[in-house]
Amino acid sequence: MLTDGKQIAAARQLLGWSQADLAERAGVSKPSVIRIEKDLMGVKDEIRKALVKSMNAENIEFIQGGARQINKVIDIYEGEDCYVRLMDDAYIELAETKGEILFSASDERRSPKIIIDKFNAMRAAGITMRSLIKDGDTHIMGPLAEYRWMNDALFVDGDVKAIFSDKTAYLMSWRGVPRVVIIKDQNIAEENKRIFEFIWSISKTPTHSTAEEKYKW
Repeated sequence: MLTDGKQIAAARQLLGWSQADLAERAGVSKPSVIRIEKDLMGVKDEIRKALVKSMNAENIEFIQGGARQINKVIDIYEGEDCYVRLMDDAYIELAETKGEILFSASDERRSPKIIIDKFNAMRAAGITMRSLIKDGDTHIMGPLAEYRWMNDALFVDGDVKAIFSDKTAYLMSWRGVPRVVIIKDQNIAEENKRIFEFIWSISKTPTHSTAEEKYKW
């Protein structure tokens, strides 16, 4: 079903976004948003799809003749860019408030350049980070105070878990198709934050870093 201009305008208003907000989040120009909402000709389908995708990410569902916001608890990103998409979400949610993102079982040796660039951008925007890492891991790209060496009995050698806002996200790269499973629930997020803080409080601060590349901020 082709999403028409009235549906997109209705969805935007449900989210409380201006046309400029929608354009920024979808990575398109404001005039394109205006033209689509007025159902004017000459706008590429890719632009319309970008608008729909940006609002789907905020739990907007398009229905016949309109749009509605659903309470979606579980979301899954699939594909090689799944973790990049998660970090894009974190940037959008945390940049305005200069919030914090927590990582458990992180391993920065696995971070490709695109993730390093994302982390630099997040740090430049004032987003803070803390990470629980494997005992003895010295590939540390940020200030030592942002890391703790977990006791081996607590460390699970798998992919990273990220906690921010009301979300708890699990990266699962070992599956046939890499995916991120996101649980959007305030109580679950708060519970995971408390567990993180407890482990943080009983874990050791790393003594040095051997990483050749460091974050810029």
